[in-house]
Amino acid sequence: KLTRSMKEGGKKMKIEINTNKKSPEYKSYYYEIERWLKDSCASLKKAVRSENKESEFSMSKDPNAIEQYNLGTNAMQEENYTKALPYLEEAVNIDPRFAFAWDNIGICNRRLGNFDAALVAYNKSLKLDAMGKTPLQNIPIVYEFKKEYDMAIQAYQNILKVYPNDPEAFYGAGKIYYFYKNDMETGLQYMCKAYNIYAEIKSPYRVDAEKIINLVNKKMKEDGKENRFYEILKGNNIKSN
Repeated sequence: KLTRSMKEGGKKMKIEINTNKKSPEYKSYYYEIERWLKDSCASLKKAVRSENKESEFSMSKDPNAIEQYNLGTNAMQEENYTKALPYLEEAVNIDPRFAFAWDNIGICNRRLGNFDAALVAYNKSLKLDAMGKTPLQNIPIVYEFKKEYDMAIQAYQNILKVYPNDPEAFYGAGKIYYFYKNDMETGLQYMCKAYNIYAEIKSPYRVDAEKIINLVNKKMKEDGKENRFYEILKGNNIKSN
């Protein structure tokens, strides 16, 4: 608004800011800033992903295992997954019930393209902690890399059995239905659920769901199914702009 008023010129400039958070103007500017931050701010991206919650078997009580684990995670922070992997493997050799170490072995193998090894590690972690979010959320990603899309969808549904309101699972399944299964309606249903939960918890990932919904809208318009698109939005209590 300031930039616009300066361009318009004149000695007296009056800038009004609507501070009502429910107003269309406030929401418009808020979402514009949110989209920019989501796309541009590395710190924000890192912060919203840090959800590694501990359970009984998350961390080891063996100091030697912890030492190897810390060396591995330090290498991971440098994005040196080849260097990190032997440390993490040694950590689980010392303590096979070290769930976070198995999680990170899975992450390293996924980053290195060793997808089957990643699945093995994630499943070992899940045997220790059936509610572990890291393996649950990463297994469908691995299947997506392997182009096994039905398995990926099943893995997202497995997340919803444990975390029925997990927006990442709805988002991931919706994305696969849209990009790989060409099933616009099912993808949209999942994406609307993701969008609503992201909005409710004030997550910046709402922007990602919004982008996919807009892509589905464009495709369904091209296919002559625009009315059905708005029916699905209405059924999920989403107002179209």
